[in-house]
Amino acid sequence: MNQNSVVAEMKVSPEIDVDFEIKRRVDFLKKTLLDSGLKHLVLGISGGIDSCTCGRLAQLAVDELNGTEQGEDCRFVAVRLPYGSQADEADAQLALEFIRPSMNVCVDVQAGSDAIHQSTLNALQEQGLPPRSDPALDFA
Repeated sequence: MNQNSVVAEMKVSPEIDVDFEIKRRVDFLKKTLLDSGLKHLVLGISGGIDSCTCGRLAQLAVDELNGTEQGEDCRFVAVRLPYGSQADEADAQLALEFIRPSMNVCVDVQAGSDAIHQSTLNALQEQGLPPRSDPALDFA
């Protein structure tokens, strides 16, 4: 399969106009937020390229809306949910510096996650279904 057949099959343009695509996505986010009647966009930020890109587009949309009467007081909330200490914390911080979110919320989910895991193990044991080995505990 060559590029022309991929373009035809996927019904996409063979070239990308980056500025046009950014504007198109920002406009979509603005319209969606205005149509919802809400004032906040919320997205989990991992530090990876996908959440970093989506987060920046969301912040651009909010910034543009805040320059209009109908969109005043809009915010983008970047949410991080590390389990204890995040191994790629530096990447997450770089993403936040690039995004420049209106608000940044970080919730350590370790205690809640561990409690759910323990409750699940307890329920399995009550039913006589204990994990077969220590490595299997991660899948319970």
